[in-house]
Amino acid sequence: MNRTLSDMHPALDEAAELARTATISVLVVDDHLMLAETVAATLSAVAAYRVDMAGNVDAALARIAATGGYDVVLLDYSLPGTEGLEGLRRLMDQTGQRVAIFSGVATWPVVERAIALGAKGFIPKTLPVKSLEHAIRLIAEGETYIPFDYLQKVLMKEQPDASLKPRELRVLAFLCEGRQNKEIAHELGLNEVIVKADVKSICRKLGVRNRTEAALMARREGLC
Repeated sequence: MNRTLSDMHPALDEAAELARTATISVLVVDDHLMLAETVAATLSAVAAYRVDMAGNVDAALARIAATGGYDVVLLDYSLPGTEGLEGLRRLMDQTGQRVAIFSGVATWPVVERAIALGAKGFIPKTLPVKSLEHAIRLIAEGETYIPFDYLQKVLMKEQPDASLKPRELRVLAFLCEGRQNKEIAHELGLNEVIVKADVKSICRKLGVRNRTEAALMARREGLC
């Protein structure tokens, strides 16, 4: 008679079932209250989730301190009062939480930079409920999640009309965060002179006069 591994070791089945049903704690950090409440209600309807909400990074830090932390933090990229990935940096530096960027506007350069900073993934706000649950569970288990169809679109997408090179796109993402040349050079491991040349090239290709206008146009055109 054929016997499965679980037949010989019932405890394995019990452990697997416990892993599937264990409560996962989630903190949704988003200033759009209705959206946050919808996500919280949707996940809370599943017995395996406990969901709290915070409207900004300071409130999130207070929640984390009060509760001892969460398995997963969903952080809106476009929170008021934060520039670019500043909110992610603060949460990562001060709490060490598993944080995923939760956004409907974040572009690939932003997602790429977030992952490099230690984010555990990118979850679009348009993600179906079943996929959202799957993503959160993966992140809670220590994996990094990026939707496959999103990656496909990135790989198939043509270069922007301005024909920005990959490094210029990364520099542009930093400009959108208000970072200075010296900081960008340090982050990318480049000479500051090279970054200065990239900024000049970016401005020329975008047809703008300075880095501030470049950042404004990039945000408007969805380049960062």
